[in-house]
Amino acid sequence: MKKLRNILVALGIMVALLPAFLYYTQHSYYGLTFSLITTFSTVGLFILASVIEIITNRKEGKSIAPPLVVIAGFVFLAGYILFRLH
Repeated sequence: MKKLRNILVALGIMVALLPAFLYYTQHSYYGLTFSLITTFSTVGLFILASVIEIITNRKEGKSIAPPLVVIAGFVFLAGYILFRLH
């Protein structure tokens, strides 16, 4: 499970950096829609990694508070982005 969590975090980081990488290499901006898609997919991957961390922590008897704080932060971020767009 920890390998899957680490893979999801790495994938989330790569997806988050994709618009900047494409802008600097191809000198073209793909628009707000592409940026929003990559932002929300990154948030989703990080939330999924936190859910896997919660499952792992429950099996090991550890606290689930830190992953819940991470999930709450990313949900707040997504809500703020949606609120600012509207």
